[in-house]
Amino acid sequence: MRKRLRKKLHRSEFKEFGSALRFQFSPDLSTDDRNRLLDDFIREAIEANGLQFGGGGAGHVWEGFVTLDAPRGSVTEDHRKKIIGWLAANSKILEYEVGPLVDAWH
Repeated sequence: MRKRLRKKLHRSEFKEFGSALRFQFSPDLSTDDRNRLLDDFIREAIEANGLQFGGGGAGHVWEGFVTLDAPRGSVTEDHRKKIIGWLAANSKILEYEVGPLVDAWH
């Protein structure tokens, strides 16, 4: 496969990686408290590290996929550790699961 096609299809050296994410808020949080915590998560763990989070949730469980907030590039193991650190440090997050790095396009 030619380099131009590999780049267009995000193959070989042009693969981009991301990670699945799932977390659960404490059920005793009000809707406003949960929204504030979610805003903090997006601002401090995602945007501050140059990442994007796509997904959503219902009630106390949220899940989605984390990618790099750039035209090209990948989430790194260091990014994953920062997300895990933020989630682990917050007592209002009861459970969380940050998946391994996987091909974000295929």
